[in-house]
Amino acid sequence: MRKSLLLHTLTVFSLLVAGSHEGFGWVSHAWAGPVAEANSLPTSGDGLAFATKADGMVSTIEGFIEVEDFASAERAALELAQHKPDYPQGWMLLGYCQSRNARFTESNESYSRALSLGADSKSIRSRMAYNYIRLSEFDSARDCYFLILELDARDTEALQQLGYLEAKLGNYDKAAYYYRRVLENEPENTNVLRALARIEEKRGGNGLVKELLIRNLELDPDDTASLGRLGLIYIKEKNFKAAIESLERLVAREPDNIKAWRNLGVAHYQLGDKRKARDDFQRVQNLGGDMAGLYGPLAECHYESGARGDALQVIKEGIDNQSQEAWLYCMWGKILEDRHNYDGAIAKFSKAAHLQVEPWSTYARKEINRQTKLKKRAQMISSQQGM
Repeated sequence: MRKSLLLHTLTVFSLLVAGSHEGFGWVSHAWAGPVAEANSLPTSGDGLAFATKADGMVSTIEGFIEVEDFASAERAALELAQHKPDYPQGWMLLGYCQSRNARFTESNESYSRALSLGADSKSIRSRMAYNYIRLSEFDSARDCYFLILELDARDTEALQQLGYLEAKLGNYDKAAYYYRRVLENEPENTNVLRALARIEEKRGGNGLVKELLIRNLELDPDDTASLGRLGLIYIKEKNFKAAIESLERLVAREPDNIKAWRNLGVAHYQLGDKRKARDDFQRVQNLGGDMAGLYGPLAECHYESGARGDALQVIKEGIDNQSQEAWLYCMWGKILEDRHNYDGAIAKFSKAAHLQVEPWSTYARKEINRQTKLKKRAQMISSQQGM
């Protein structure tokens, strides 16, 4: 049996703007009713005619909305508003359709008309705030949310949207205030935990960021974004074991996450596990990731594993890409030293010294002196053997 039209319409419009730290968007509505021409009078599933022409027009509008034909829906809603100007749900439908057609000023005029006819104030204010935000009229949007909070000081949707709005405007202290008020009422709201973590990053509170991310992961262990951000925080704190734990959980869920593999390699490298670091950096390379900043450590990982040829290939690639050249020339110099090519080694160390990039230039100058001594020693030994 079909629900009463009034109950159905009120249910539809009791849904508010979906609020999150990612942005403003409308809740997906399950609009009911058959698709029909605006001037027709559809019937319900049991063959009974709608009670009034307005009922049929509402069903027609909902049908157009269901198939996302908002232009037709708006025309039908305008006809309904003209047919029955004292019907608040008609103006609400018209406001909704106008908003979906990016006619935000007209939408708020329709919403205001619905409000004057007794439509639900919280729902209307929330929808009007959305329109004001799209119009960049942020003070008016704030006023809408403040009016909602006057009706219900614990309205988490309004508080959450205020937090997002203030964050968008760079008012991070105010944003944090509103997000914390949400968490007082909804301590397990993971959207707000993540949003507040981002705000605290802006405010420089890394300790609070870590705490919020850990709380969020307790509630949502599969939140890969939080795993990545937590791993990076641990790297900055030089807590590389904890970083590896977070990042390994991340790559297990997202094996093609280039940034995660890069940071995982950094953590392994800093712990001295060059074999795992090499594998992580190669994963970045195989996935087509940006290798800037990784040629030096990857070449070193190859070198220390005895893969001199692989190390040299990475060195040449890095130099061609003008990345970490001083470090790479020093590595090249070491490979040439291993081959007893001291003149070649001196030439590479000289290029590193000439670049004046510390600490590699200082290291290179010391190596030039050492390579010169090694060369003289080799010449002396060779001379003695030839006697």
